[in-house]
Amino acid sequence: MTQISIIIPCYNVAPYIDRCLESLVYQTIGIENLQIICVDDASTDTTYDRLLAWEAKYPESIAVIHCDKNRRQGAARNLAIEYADSPYITYVDSDDWIDLNCLKIMYNVAVKTGAEMVTCGHVRDFGRQPTPSTTTDPDFQFREIRICSEEMRAEQIRFTSAEPQVWGRLIKRQFILENNLLFPEEVTYEDNLWCGMLSCKIEHYCKLELPLYHYFVNENSTILASDSLHHIDFLTVQLLKWDYMVSNGYHEEYSDAVEFDFLHNCYLDFLKLICLRYSTPQYSLFRLLQETVRDRINSVENNKYYDQGFTEFQKLLLGFIYLNVTKEDFANMAQLIQKNGI
Repeated sequence: MTQISIIIPCYNVAPYIDRCLESLVYQTIGIENLQIICVDDASTDTTYDRLLAWEAKYPESIAVIHCDKNRRQGAARNLAIEYADSPYITYVDSDDWIDLNCLKIMYNVAVKTGAEMVTCGHVRDFGRQPTPSTTTDPDFQFREIRICSEEMRAEQIRFTSAEPQVWGRLIKRQFILENNLLFPEEVTYEDNLWCGMLSCKIEHYCKLELPLYHYFVNENSTILASDSLHHIDFLTVQLLKWDYMVSNGYHEEYSDAVEFDFLHNCYLDFLKLICLRYSTPQYSLFRLLQETVRDRINSVENNKYYDQGFTEFQKLLLGFIYLNVTKEDFANMAQLIQKNGI
């Protein structure tokens, strides 16, 4: 029986998929302990052919699933979980890769502590190294965290936006299934909702500081694309997360934490997106964002995390939620964001 199922959504990644899979089949934990599930999400390049070649080379360890219709990463991951049969799950993006000791280190921590999840650090990598580096330090440190109070749960929810990615985590499969941690489908930015749900459910996890995951800074990626309509999905996913928090009682119990996350992740992050990912900052999207936040949050300054949780510049931007902002005002705001960031 394998110990870890690795789920990889793949769409038009022919230039990168070999590097990704090479870092997996040579893991020091041993390929015999791995189930590698690659979901080809209706690629139009040679990705599917490359995946089939890897499957033919490692038929006992690599399974390729082909989709006739592209339904984005969330649907691909949901499909793959139905095939996963290992006690632990990890997600890897198809243009990224991991250190050769990554899964062995994370698995040993998971088994030693019994944690529901183990996370590792990452590096932003431009792909200049021909092969993955290998971490050999035997004295690595990790933090073990147990959510044992309402204050700690609130902090988990409040900082959902700090690590809104699905990769770099080793998670018990049973924990995923029991808590129905599935992804929204046919949208981008799907991991924002998934991480929000995770923050409400996780009880026991470990954080490794080792940068074992290589996040490839891909200028052609969906997230970095300019002037694309799919960026509006970011707002859609934030609303799905808000609805999840409300319908499951988390907003009632942790209102300040939920609203802090919404202000930080939805308002400030989407504001940055519409100012930086479009050649002309989108005033109409800002007005939509204003109305979206106004409908859900009556006051920003009454939030108990307001004083310490936001910078002075962020507080200035939050103030625009309730003002009548003209197109000229927004253009000036966008220039400040482009100059200073958020």
